Amino acid sequence: NNPVKAKMVENATDYKYSSAMCHAGLVNNSLVTDYDIGVLPSEYQDYLKSMVGIQHDKTLKINTHKGLPCGNEGFIRKLSDKVGSRDLSLKKKGET
Repeated sequence: NNPVKAKMVENATDYKYSSAMCHAGLVNNSLVTDYDIGVLPSEYQDYLKSMVGIQHDKTLKINTHKGLPCGNEGFIRKLSDKVGSRDLSLKKKGET
């Protein structure tokens, strides 16, 4: 979403160096690894648009600093289940 925030393009899928086109199912590229973020390819563009905003920027910075993944609750839950020994969701101060 950085090219969108920088007003270089209107949609992330319009930026030729973005993997968004692959994840949205618009093109195939062998360099882009398939991964499950809990969003269908047909819904990927809407997902990206929903991620633009101050709160998401703040969440991205905090989670990156704490070594936590970003994504919707279902995606975070799936990752936590796979890891098994660690809850990967962001906690408020004082929560365990």
